[in-house]
Amino acid sequence: MPRAVLIGGTWLIGRATARALAEDGWEVVAVSRSGTLPEGLAELGVQAVAADRADDEQLRAALGSGADVVYDSVAMNREHGEQLNGLEGLAGSLVVISTASVYADDEGRAFDGEGGEPPRLGLYGGDDGLDIVRRILTQASAHLQPDGILITEVGNSEAALVAAFPRVPFTWLEFERGGGGVFLLTAEQLKPLANRG
Repeated sequence: MPRAVLIGGTWLIGRATARALAEDGWEVVAVSRSGTLPEGLAELGVQAVAADRADDEQLRAALGSGADVVYDSVAMNREHGEQLNGLEGLAGSLVVISTASVYADDEGRAFDGEGGEPPRLGLYGGDDGLDIVRRILTQASAHLQPDGILITEVGNSEAALVAAFPRVPFTWLEFERGGGGVFLLTAEQLKPLANRG
């Protein structure tokens, strides 16, 4: 049985991920500071583990002997990204849903300006709202494993993104409870976009 460890597994996206994986037959461990589960997950066999992601020992203990997938929805800065990289050998694959702060260069400059440049307005995305999405699309392949994937939420900018990138084969994810504007691309699909302005 495949095993998934979900850091931040009790928040909105983590909860939905835990449910979907458990229903598909995965062994699921939901890691949170409280060590409690939202309603309905225990009945599916999801295990709760109390750990603070800021504590490397607690996080490693939560992983135990390892996992096929480690999912993290609470990676908020470069240190968290480095912490995840340190799990090599314990995680078959990493799935990270995070802020742009995790993606910083060697000088500490991140997409959102953290660590070197003054931060811009958090929700400003340029004239068409896609400035940060363009940067993610053109730089993501350098940060992904060959079999990696990128999942990004663009919300109401879906139509503008498709118009701006008409040849990109976006897979638009559908959600059981509605919502949209979330796409998936594989590392292979992102390669042609690398370093494209």
